[in-house]
Amino acid sequence: EILGRIAFGEDIDVVRCDYRNIDDKVEEFINSDEEYDKLFITDISVKKELADALNNVSDKVILLDHHKTALWLNEYPFALVQVEDESVGKMCGAYLFYEYLKKNHEEFNDTLALKLFIDYVRMYDTWEWKEKYDNIIPKRLNDLMYIDGPNEFIDKMVYRLGNNLFIFDDTDLMKLQIEQTYINSYIAQKNETLMINDNLFPGYTVGITFADKYISELGNKLCELHPELDFVVLINMSTLAVSYRTVKDDLDLSDIAKRFGGGGHPKASGSRFDASIVNDMLNNIFK
Repeated sequence: EILGRIAFGEDIDVVRCDYRNIDDKVEEFINSDEEYDKLFITDISVKKELADALNNVSDKVILLDHHKTALWLNEYPFALVQVEDESVGKMCGAYLFYEYLKKNHEEFNDTLALKLFIDYVRMYDTWEWKEKYDNIIPKRLNDLMYIDGPNEFIDKMVYRLGNNLFIFDDTDLMKLQIEQTYINSYIAQKNETLMINDNLFPGYTVGITFADKYISELGNKLCELHPELDFVVLINMSTLAVSYRTVKDDLDLSDIAKRFGGGGHPKASGSRFDASIVNDMLNNIFK
């Protein structure tokens, strides 16, 4: 969204999607009477039937994704799904969109601050900030987005990056220091309530907890604290989402998430569940 705003200003409509609504939103676009020059679908894929429908308007559609579960979309002329680049490293949706805008949008204001920002986004999304570079800035950017909320964070970054300004100011740094205290406390709390299970996923020893924030950092830290676990499962009852995290190189969690209609990356994947499951749980608790 930040890249789109910098590239197109007010001449862009943005819809934030996840796998609950992406297909519905794309179908709305196909059936809409509104005239758009381009539809960008970034960091997410669509189902086969919609890909076929989009192929009929392929001159107006660009789909950019980096999840290996979406590689099948490369058979369509409007799609580019790239998991990794030899010269850059692991890809992310924002980086692919950035590269597209540099090559295809003459008015795109590419600043040094923006170059750094997009690579920080890529490092965070692929977890290379920790595993490869030991660079805390990408994590702090993600923390700041959580603190400020997406709207304020986006407005702030559009202004700063468009004007080639440094990403953080003194107020940001103070807020980040306070936030890290909360994160450490939350991780300690969830570690105390972690449930170890050998039966839910045959052949695997997993840790399970209910969590609604700091998902990536929490999952990674719990795996580090419990090397006996194959992976950690984080359940968010509010958003009906399940996140799977591991630090082991010989696991592919996207295969496990796929069993439940989800997908993602080898070390970080997710799936969703139906609201009826929450109702069943409530009935069991208060029967």
